[in-house]
Amino acid sequence: MHEYYATGGVLYPAKSQFYKTVVSTMETIAYKDFAAIKGVEKDTVENFFKLLQLVAISMPMELSYSSIGKVLQRNKVWVMRFLADVEKTEAIKRVYACGEGTKPFRKEAKYYLPYPYRAALCESMGRQPNIGAQREEFFVNHVECCYVKTGSVQTADFKAGGKVFEVGGPGKEEKGGCDHIVVDGLDTTGNKVPLFLFGLLY
Repeated sequence: MHEYYATGGVLYPAKSQFYKTVVSTMETIAYKDFAAIKGVEKDTVENFFKLLQLVAISMPMELSYSSIGKVLQRNKVWVMRFLADVEKTEAIKRVYACGEGTKPFRKEAKYYLPYPYRAALCESMGRQPNIGAQREEFFVNHVECCYVKTGSVQTADFKAGGKVFEVGGPGKEEKGGCDHIVVDGLDTTGNKVPLFLFGLLY
């Protein structure tokens, strides 16, 4: 799994220039695909990279329209439109709160990247990618889901197919209201399911 976190998701050879090639791909998306969207301005294209970098160094739950707007120096309405355009390029993935049961304490999305964007961007900034974010990222990139953390009570992470999943490391334990614990390893005891198996669903 750790090898996939670092170099999975694309067919480039995992050699010394791997991350440089990945970043070059993102540049192509920004300056050709994204720039082709009607009404996108030059500084908006530059903000495309700033957004990806921000997502790469942040935990998925940390970001909001306000925090993104502060970094990009834009208002909330602009950020909402900008995110919708960026999402069309599939350079980011937003996972929203489940709309049933207890009212979510926030309606905004959690933010993720395709593999291996987080690792490549963090490498380019001299940062270490957060392993927890990478585990969640693997899950949401292979499973259509919503997130189910509500109120001040920390429940499981995601809901998909009527089941609730908690994603974590080998020693992850259930926090409550969880059907399956998705672990980064090979443990299948109790209700644990190895994370890599969800990659077979894609």
